[in-house]
Amino acid sequence: MPRRPGFIALGEFRHAADQPIWFSESKQLMDNEGIGEDGVKVTPEHPGNTDCGVYSSFTTQGGNNVLWHPDRKTYLVGKRITAEFLSGLVAPEQ
Repeated sequence: MPRRPGFIALGEFRHAADQPIWFSESKQLMDNEGIGEDGVKVTPEHPGNTDCGVYSSFTTQGGNNVLWHPDRKTYLVGKRITAEFLSGLVAPEQ
């Protein structure tokens, strides 16, 4: 099963809540449009890997938000995520 597209949501810890982590709605972060590792669109006749952002992590340091994810071959890739992109991701009040 292809793991694409990739989405992001922000969580907020609420100490007094029965469920202490509340999440925002999700927002699409990345997609490869079903293009395989060889640059060709994956179809039943042309199978391939279309994973996108699998096993990613997110860090914030010094005001920089970075999404870390493996590329499809060898490297760990870090991509800056702007505060503007995240600004609409807010956990609901209740």
